[in-house]
Amino acid sequence: VVAVDVNSGNVSWESRIGVPQGSSEIDRIVDIDGAMTQQGIELFVASYQGRVAALDSRTGRKLWQQNVSSVTGTHVGFGNVYVADVDGTLSAFLRTGQGVRWQNIELGYRQLSRPTPVSSYVATVDFDGYLHLLSQVDGQIVGRAKIGGDAARADMIADSGRLIIFADNGQLLAYELETLD
Repeated sequence: VVAVDVNSGNVSWESRIGVPQGSSEIDRIVDIDGAMTQQGIELFVASYQGRVAALDSRTGRKLWQQNVSSVTGTHVGFGNVYVADVDGTLSAFLRTGQGVRWQNIELGYRQLSRPTPVSSYVATVDFDGYLHLLSQVDGQIVGRAKIGGDAARADMIADSGRLIIFADNGQLLAYELETLD
């Protein structure tokens, strides 16, 4: 990750998120494909064949890191940093860096979208066009709906209990979420 001063164009800091490993050039690819999330001074980033990490956005200093390979990026909610890894495990890391709050492996190998907090849930869409809602507290799946069409690789937008999804087939969808009693 490289921070650039917007006024001068000078590099403010650099921080390595992944270290290339493997015997071939393909094996050694480490890439940040997904969106980063900033909360206060913390910048959360995930990389393919690398790590999920929290950085101090002022200095680039690593606050914590965990070995995770993700192409979708991070999101933050309920004191968690949410990451869907390339194998389909959805993880909630404690924002403080003190470990994993929960992991859900039920959606394995379903090419999950970037997890998006909405209300008391975290939402993700799989390659087959299913929207999955998980509890932000314990990671249990609490709801599922077919969104029509296929996947939704564009980031979802959450606003006041409403989830906006732009599906790969061009549909723009809005879901109003209700909390469970």
